[in-house]
Amino acid sequence: MLCVCASNGCRPSADSPFGNGSAPGATVETETVAETRDRAPETTPGSTAANASEEAAAAGQAGRPPFQFTEITEEVGIQFEHFSGDNPDRPFPAANGSGIGAIDFDMDGRIDLWFVNGASFPDTAADRYCPGDRLYRNVPGQQFADVTDSAVPRLNGYGAGCAVSDVDGDGFPDVYINGYGPNRLYLNNGDGTFRENTAEAGVEDSGWGTSVLFTDFDADGDPDLYVCNYAEWTWATNQFCGNRERNIRIFCSPRSVVPVRDSFFENLGDGTFRNVLAAVGLDREPGRGQGVVAADLDADGRTDLYVANDASPNFLFRNRGDGT
Repeated sequence: MLCVCASNGCRPSADSPFGNGSAPGATVETETVAETRDRAPETTPGSTAANASEEAAAAGQAGRPPFQFTEITEEVGIQFEHFSGDNPDRPFPAANGSGIGAIDFDMDGRIDLWFVNGASFPDTAADRYCPGDRLYRNVPGQQFADVTDSAVPRLNGYGAGCAVSDVDGDGFPDVYINGYGPNRLYLNNGDGTFRENTAEAGVEDSGWGTSVLFTDFDADGDPDLYVCNYAEWTWATNQFCGNRERNIRIFCSPRSVVPVRDSFFENLGDGTFRNVLAAVGLDREPGRGQGVVAADLDADGRTDLYVANDASPNFLFRNRGDGT
């Protein structure tokens, strides 16, 4: 909620205790997809919706929730475990988790999953451990396959937010990742692989980012980009919070770090962007941004923005329809 690891000599994920950068998930009691399917009542196409409605109503009358979820993570082949980078010195970025992107990157009609990952601190260490993000392809048979090594370029860093959209209009979804350090835009090549294109697209942002969103703010048919940034922090300025006498250290309060401004990039329609935060009226006092959503909140047909800040007032931005 990315530091330039390549120059810092990040240790590749093969050296990690998890081998390929991910660890087997915790053992849980799971119900197999086959078992769930075997128990499901037989339905005809015309009766499915009606039966579901009747079952939901019956569950509500019986005091039960109208639906239930089953944990099948391990069964479908997902073995990702997020690496926060936490250590006894309590590096501030490690206090938050990282995001996930749902993306049909190969356009086969099945939703694939992009897991954003963290990295170790200090971020200046020559042997810094950077397990890297993982991309799981949804394959036939209700299974996922880790295709990261063949699909995504090895660019290490501490990731947090993830957004998916077709930024260059070629029909294939692209991915933008922000975090602690330089953000990254991955363009989909259309052949099952990605390439990094951040500088060329003009969406560089080296702040401490936490969340990111694509939305067509100006209704011109291409996705614009809102980037939530958090605060000023470096390993060198990491403060001690807790009880020194008892040797108890905790993460510091959000108010212990100075907030920084967010970024808002307008898509120029040719695969490039420009930062127009001030020009469109979004240049407010910094608020330690942690989340952003887009919706037509006043039903005027235009996309508005709501930004959630940490230990600061949230922002509600109403779209006037004139580019501001």
